[in-house]
Amino acid sequence: MKKILIGLTTALTLSAGTVNVQAMVDFPSTTSFASTGYLKLIEGQNLAWTKTSANTIALVDLESGEKLQSITSSTSDIGKHYAVSDDQKLVAIIENTSIKIYDEFAEMVQQIDSIPNKNETLSIFYYLEFLPNSHTLIGMSNKGADGKLFGYDLDQKSITFSRGTNHFGRILTSNDTIAVINSNDAYFYGHDGTYKTVIHPEDGKIEVFDFNRDGLLALGENGSPQLKVYDGKQDFKKLHTSNTFMTNAKSDFGKIDFKDIDIDESGQFIAATYYNYSEKFSMFERSGRTIHTSLDRNSKVNRNSTVKLTNGAQKILLRSNNGNINVFDGRNVIKRPVAINILKEHQEVMTGTSEELSIELTQADGKKVKVKDGVTWAINAPTKAYLKSNQLVGKSVGTYTLKATYEGFTTSVTGKVVAPPKLSSLKDVPWLQRHRQSILTNKAFEGTVAPESSYKKISGVAGKMYIPKTNEMWNGKWSGNTLYARSASYDGNGADQIDLVVLLPALEKRTLTKTEIKTAFGKATKTYNYQKPFTYYLDKSKKNFAKYTISNASVYHVNGQYLYIAFDKNDYARIFALSSLN
Repeated sequence: MKKILIGLTTALTLSAGTVNVQAMVDFPSTTSFASTGYLKLIEGQNLAWTKTSANTIALVDLESGEKLQSITSSTSDIGKHYAVSDDQKLVAIIENTSIKIYDEFAEMVQQIDSIPNKNETLSIFYYLEFLPNSHTLIGMSNKGADGKLFGYDLDQKSITFSRGTNHFGRILTSNDTIAVINSNDAYFYGHDGTYKTVIHPEDGKIEVFDFNRDGLLALGENGSPQLKVYDGKQDFKKLHTSNTFMTNAKSDFGKIDFKDIDIDESGQFIAATYYNYSEKFSMFERSGRTIHTSLDRNSKVNRNSTVKLTNGAQKILLRSNNGNINVFDGRNVIKRPVAINILKEHQEVMTGTSEELSIELTQADGKKVKVKDGVTWAINAPTKAYLKSNQLVGKSVGTYTLKATYEGFTTSVTGKVVAPPKLSSLKDVPWLQRHRQSILTNKAFEGTVAPESSYKKISGVAGKMYIPKTNEMWNGKWSGNTLYARSASYDGNGADQIDLVVLLPALEKRTLTKTEIKTAFGKATKTYNYQKPFTYYLDKSKKNFAKYTISNASVYHVNGQYLYIAFDKNDYARIFALSSLN
């Protein structure tokens, strides 16, 4: 009943609950730039070289997407066959099996068709990479039985080492190691060319790979859902275990097909992309834990995308459907979850009550937030407490174990179901809170029948509440200290339902202040200050036993119910009246 007391109308609905945060880490798009081929990030800077046309590579500012410099080759076969020194003073490009060297002005300063080395000549060059913080090129030549892996100091114009090899592949360099990787194997050498070790794929051909400056190696193998990760600083110790670095991506044919992989400069993060229509992108911590992000199924990401991460994954580069490279802001990676806990309040619940479940999530930046969505809950003793619509419900006295799982994290607590204390034994604020909880759960004051329940089933002595000045009247029955009333217009032929349930704090020997009401019920949906106070009269067995002069009132909308609380001039609550908003 919306208009139940002196013409009061409904107001805004109250809302309550825990703070909800997105399950995934959001990486917004910031800029984009044209790219038709291989991307090479400049260590420690927001810069990248990329192929921008058939025979051109360009230096791009990742903040703005602007092209800062370009080098045009006489061949269209640049592909991945170029390298840039860390100081950006030298760029080496393989053109028609020769090496051309460009300076910081993008001007060619040297062409190397062959390199004499003792009793042999190195020529027909295939792959190139600079050693970190140097002008020494590592390259491969003479592909075949007489193949060579060599180092060449461009400043001194001299060979630093040369060794025979028939294992040709992409060259990557760390601070102390040279990696040569193809689909079959990953070979490793010292900077002087000394052989270190070889890693063979575990599950299939190597599809994608990366090797960062600190010697962290990541491999994606055909058909395997798991990245293989090794620490070169610990003799290439395996970092992957049975449940780490796992992806749920599937291709059209039901297997994993990797497109690209990248390790950020710090070695904290690894990202991978796939050939598939569902999940296009995955990101992992070094520990192997998946970071769920807004890019996993982003429509702006091509299903066959290149991927690059700057230091600390502050920027993430992915190819879009139009072929350009989109740059995403990765700074929200500090908001990724690192731990979860079940709230302490969920370690106890009273029988017959329920509470909304939430976890406390700890982010990588140390901030703690409450999360309710995306959490999987389980409980071991449903006869004591059970789960219903993200609520923990107390059923009978006993203990339970509550378990929460969220984004790969699992935690549990032991709790207990307790019998509620007698309502009469509670202090004022807990007494009010119990009634509020009962309205939330049962749409009724605790220990009473809800509005719109059957009036005929109520037994008790005749009673009424009325306001002589306005002729408003509610006839009803007193059952204990509760008045169940119908509007005065009820003629006995209408619907069999209770219109109003009235509690009088004085009958409970309680003096309730407005501050206590606010503590228990929160901010009112609406308040009223009456210019002319008026008086409610209450009769029992045709005798008046109470009257209260009311100066102001507060209205609460709680669980579809309309709660009217009337106060006297001293702001003491005198009447609680509950009706339905319907």
